[in-house]
Amino acid sequence: MDPIKIVIFGSNVICRGIINILSHFDDIQVIGNVNDFRSLHKLLQHVNSHIVLVDALFMSTDNEGKLFDIIASCDIPPYLIVMLDTNNIMNIPYIWFYGMKGIITRNITEYELHFIIRQVSCGRRALSSDLQEEMIQRVIEQEVGMVLADVYIDMVLSTEQIDEGNNTTDYARKMLSPTEQNVFDKIIKGKSNREIANDLYVSINTVKTHVKRILIKLDLKKRQEIIHIAMGIPPVNINKSQ
Repeated sequence: MDPIKIVIFGSNVICRGIINILSHFDDIQVIGNVNDFRSLHKLLQHVNSHIVLVDALFMSTDNEGKLFDIIASCDIPPYLIVMLDTNNIMNIPYIWFYGMKGIITRNITEYELHFIIRQVSCGRRALSSDLQEEMIQRVIEQEVGMVLADVYIDMVLSTEQIDEGNNTTDYARKMLSPTEQNVFDKIIKGKSNREIANDLYVSINTVKTHVKRILIKLDLKKRQEIIHIAMGIPPVNINKSQ
């Protein structure tokens, strides 16, 4: 299967962090990182990108028209994902209904970023979980009017959700190579590195290398968190730019 091709439109440290995160996935290929509209237009005229991930800093009122004109000029217009922070939550309905397929925050986990990119590449809509939680909280605390509350609820209900429980384990395994999947399965069964090495007829150092790669791909810090995934406990958000 061909990788999902993505262009990053932004120039800050967080965009560079996103590029580094995406380099961990074999099914995603960053084909360009540009920071001005001329370069974006030129790039998209020469390459076919499935997705353009846009930093919200480039989404000012004056620039929105430029961005959508460039996207519309492509033979096969790519889907759009915008990256913002929760301080801009009031702008989310406008961004959503203007045609964005995905909206994420700057502290999204590697695990969830991969999930949202895959969903958007299939034409599905997706909001990062922290945005959904913030929107629901504002509705519950009646911080928004009835009309906006209805919009928030509709947005949350229409977005794709990360599966829970055993499905979370299945999704995590899909992010790994066949050998890493084998190690992953043995870890969640409680086997030690030595036991895994004996089962696979490899050295303990080789097992440690596989474990390290699994942690990186799943955006985890500790081996125990692999067990948490199997139990349906979501990983903790980590801001890669910090």
